[in-house]
Amino acid sequence: MEGPVVIELIDLSSMSLYDLLRRKMDLEHKINIQYALDKWYFLKRWVENEVGMIIPERMRGDKEVMKQLLITDPDAARFASKELRNDKEFISFSLSIQRGPYYRVHAGFQLLDDEDFILEVAKQYNCTDWLNRISARLLADKEFILKLLNIDMSPDQLQTGYLLILEYVSDELRDDKDVVIAACSRWGNAMQYVSARLRSDIDVITLACKNDGRALKYIFRTYHDIGDDGNVRDNKEIVMSACSNYGKALEYASKRLRGDHDVVAAACTNDGSALYWASSNCKWTKRIVILACKSAGREALRFANVHFRKDPVLLEICQEFYNKQHKH
Repeated sequence: MEGPVVIELIDLSSMSLYDLLRRKMDLEHKINIQYALDKWYFLKRWVENEVGMIIPERMRGDKEVMKQLLITDPDAARFASKELRNDKEFISFSLSIQRGPYYRVHAGFQLLDDEDFILEVAKQYNCTDWLNRISARLLADKEFILKLLNIDMSPDQLQTGYLLILEYVSDELRDDKDVVIAACSRWGNAMQYVSARLRSDIDVITLACKNDGRALKYIFRTYHDIGDDGNVRDNKEIVMSACSNYGKALEYASKRLRGDHDVVAAACTNDGSALYWASSNCKWTKRIVILACKSAGREALRFANVHFRKDPVLLEICQEFYNKQHKH
């Protein structure tokens, strides 16, 4: 059982200024020693992965403590204080300690309004989950957005949709042809975030489909800026361009082009499973079925006319495809 608490009463009026300062320093020293012990004990428990650990408020703003936590938990920056989350050196350290391939940015509002910081992070790290938190001021700044879109990104950054930034920019910039072309020239799928006016712009459509056939899904069926009210999805040049780099874009082509041998052949060469969306006439064409089987094996053969499913030539091609896929 604990003993009684003893409270020491001090007569400050009888103490000199020197004694008061001395006592204050002794008290601060004891507090610092106690805090150092608390830090040591807390870090020890964290490293041992003790369940239910709660970071004390004072330690959330201690850069030394938080850096130690980042070494064992690279995502621990989310627990840091507001001041640390706006510290460029600390956030840069939290990114450098992460192993990737995807990085999480736990920056505060001040850093999310810092143009240089954002561009620096975008150049070095593959992180997209923070784009919606960039300040509204920067998301409406055309010059900044163009700089971001023109960064020399790695294939991983492009593949994971770094250009999703177009999803978060202001409505004015979604209707800005310079911004839209900068995005669609790198990532055609950005077309889904483009304004209604530019979705029917033939220059934007052509560029987007050339770079990513999935853009064909998001374009409007007609374009008006060249004086022709024709169906874009019935434009052979545009659809061929889309299917050549994304075979499944054949799904969004017109009925006429889904039966065009050149278009279907281009789609099946890229992805044999695109045969699913081809017309029955194309599924009867052995040349097209051969192209599909070479790029997708039996996955494509099951979409061909039943007449071909026991064809020895096609079965041999499918077997070669299988062996190639499983040679390791």
